[in-house]
Amino acid sequence: MPICRNCKRDTECDYDGLCAPDCPASRILRFYNGNVMTQMWKIRISDSDHSMHRDFGPAMILFHPNGQMSAQWWFKNNSKHREDGPAVVKYNEDGGITEEIYYLDNERIPVTSVEELTIYAVQSK
Repeated sequence: MPICRNCKRDTECDYDGLCAPDCPASRILRFYNGNVMTQMWKIRISDSDHSMHRDFGPAMILFHPNGQMSAQWWFKNNSKHREDGPAVVKYNEDGGITEEIYYLDNERIPVTSVEELTIYAVQSK
């Protein structure tokens, strides 16, 4: 049996590089210098539908060409979503945070802290 090119398990990947929902990174793209540019995690909904999704961490991580993280994006079933922090975190080339954006079910939430997000989530139920 073939080995998954991402997680190295003895299992066959489909055309999009997915072997299982918990594959460590279903797609890895690299810069010309070999450094990782993007890591993405997806789940298979059907044979023709793959959604950005990761249960315990960002579903997409972007990097600057120097190898420093550029952004983290949390997705749940293809929607920007995170209940315990910002769903989008952007970084400068030195690693400092430049922006944090909060989302619940793909809706941008006008808060600036996890505490405010928790209050917003409780009040909107």
